[in-house]
Amino acid sequence: MDKQQLEEILACLDQRKWLLHFYPDCYAVFLLEQWLKQRGSATVRDIKASPFAKLLNKPILKGLIATQPVLDCKSLDQVWPTTVEPLVVTLGRWAFNQTSRPGFNLVLQVNLNNRWNYALQRMLSMSANQIFDCGHPINTDRETTLGWVRLDLDFDTNEILIEEVQSDLVRWLRQIRLSAEAAQKRGDEQFRFYSHSIETQPVIEGWYYFDSMVMNQWQEALLWSALWFCEHELGIDNIYYHTFDTGVLLKGINYTKPPRSLYTDLPKKFCFELTDNPPQFIAEDKRAKRRTQWSCLSSYYEKGWST
Repeated sequence: MDKQQLEEILACLDQRKWLLHFYPDCYAVFLLEQWLKQRGSATVRDIKASPFAKLLNKPILKGLIATQPVLDCKSLDQVWPTTVEPLVVTLGRWAFNQTSRPGFNLVLQVNLNNRWNYALQRMLSMSANQIFDCGHPINTDRETTLGWVRLDLDFDTNEILIEEVQSDLVRWLRQIRLSAEAAQKRGDEQFRFYSHSIETQPVIEGWYYFDSMVMNQWQEALLWSALWFCEHELGIDNIYYHTFDTGVLLKGINYTKPPRSLYTDLPKKFCFELTDNPPQFIAEDKRAKRRTQWSCLSSYYEKGWST
């Protein structure tokens, strides 16, 4: 999108922040709710015959469908876990580099709460965003950005393209753990991580704390937050997600490529389906046309639900 449109979106939303409550498989409840909104209600048998059938296998929904043969949105209000993880969603900008068309992306930043901030401070003796800031679109006003989702969109065509789902925090925490373990074997009390000197023992002792939602469920947390934002704040539910090959091609990624699972396993889990029809605003873009003209891709995008 162009800069003016991006700034208008940010001005309308007034740089607000949103508090979302994440729990395992909450995306399944969210997706089923969007599907039921279009229909009013549906039998469990009808849902099992739909593209959303696999959502019913999630533990969070099994108890519900065992007692209710017909579901509606009110039924899903009964689904609520005993513990949730607060996430703070903020907005940012991204310009030009690795975008499918020239211009800007809206960035959805998903930030961890203070419980994680304090734990990371004990481990690293500094905030996570301080040590992991390398020019990526984290929220520099907060202490810990779990990750971000880059979005391109067009209000005229009522379409959104998910450009990227990424986390520096997860990747670098794994690297820090390996460095700390290597330092422990050498008997070193400290080790270097880029320009920082980090104490070995606090990382060894504190790591188990992060081997949970942060390390294992961050992808679901980020994509679920993005879909929630697109639906509730932008009012757009016509959503596309790059396949791995199309994303690499259109964004001009020639060297270090993203994990393939982020463009295969993750959208599949969220019930996206392959389509040869790109978003209209991408199909009409001259640069995107040039880059796809000679490609041999059979399916260009993952397509989400659409009303």
